[in-house]
Amino acid sequence: MSKTLGRIGKSKAPLRTLYLPSFPCDPLDSLSVSLYYTKLIVQISRTIDQTGIEDSEALAVCFYLRGIVRLAQGQSLQALLDFQNLEKIDMNFFPWDLVKHTLNSMTPEQLHTVQETEELKGLFYGTMQKHWDTLKQEESVKNFELPKMPLNKQDFRIHIQAAGIVNNPNNTDRLFDILAGGPPKKENSKKRKTKRK
Repeated sequence: MSKTLGRIGKSKAPLRTLYLPSFPCDPLDSLSVSLYYTKLIVQISRTIDQTGIEDSEALAVCFYLRGIVRLAQGQSLQALLDFQNLEKIDMNFFPWDLVKHTLNSMTPEQLHTVQETEELKGLFYGTMQKHWDTLKQEESVKNFELPKMPLNKQDFRIHIQAAGIVNNPNNTDRLFDILAGGPPKKENSKKRKTKRK
């Protein structure tokens, strides 16, 4: 079994072929499957060592594949380390949902290990947090429902901030004034005095 790595016609790096070991004849034999995964990791690791950073797409594919195989083997920490490498190479291959599912399914002890692993602190506290905060904001805007009744400035501010459209109160008030046709006109302090006849 082989897999071609690299981008055709868009990359100067030569195409690479990753030769995968043959899948065991009996897929129900746990020992044979475990041995297959081990051989697969060794083969992918060898390809990573032979691939330069200039061939970033092939390198990203290898880290992605090795991370997937390590997850299948129950090596969650090692898999996350492989996925973390994608942040430095090519985030187009980063499996956001899979990483989130992996973190959510970990025991408190495993999560503590992840948090204490220096190489994964950026993944746990930075990359994933920014990504999911952005998704939450996009989702809240997507699900925003227009009010059915006219709103005063205070209610308008609450709706807009809850949807994540604008978070700064001053900007929210300015937006309200613009949509409402401008801020209410202030009464002239110098009232014209009517002449009495």
